[in-house]
Amino acid sequence: MKQIILTLSMAALAAHMPALARPVNYDESKVAPYTLEDPLTFADGTKLRSPDEWPRRRAEILDIFAREMYGVEPPKPEAVVTEIVESGETLAGLGIREQVRMWFKADKSGPHVDWIVVRPSMAKGPVPVIVLLNYYGNHEFLTDKEVFVSEAWLTEREGW
Repeated sequence: MKQIILTLSMAALAAHMPALARPVNYDESKVAPYTLEDPLTFADGTKLRSPDEWPRRRAEILDIFAREMYGVEPPKPEAVVTEIVESGETLAGLGIREQVRMWFKADKSGPHVDWIVVRPSMAKGPVPVIVLLNYYGNHEFLTDKEVFVSEAWLTEREGW
């Protein structure tokens, strides 16, 4: 029964997700030529000579990702404070939506993160949940009018 509820919830969630505006390229002939770097060559051009050198090369690769892709991990916050700021039915009554705000200071000042947690509405006891956090704003996942639309996610071209 739990599997059916979760499957129905996922199907309802997928039906409510707006289509992405970016087209997907499935044609490899449209990809520009490129050469991948050898993962077994250090940044200074020397090759790894033994498996014992791998941890040093791995650290180089992780440093490249931190610098070029993801940034460095922020320091541990002084506190993590969460609060349910809104709750209600979603997905045509199949789910319960909880909008959770997370702060990183005990006094709830400074930056925060807004999450959406969706759980099956008919569930009794512990159940799997869907946790939504999105670079484009949580309103992209659930179009319920109660879902917060943060001004941080909006640009003039979106017409909001």
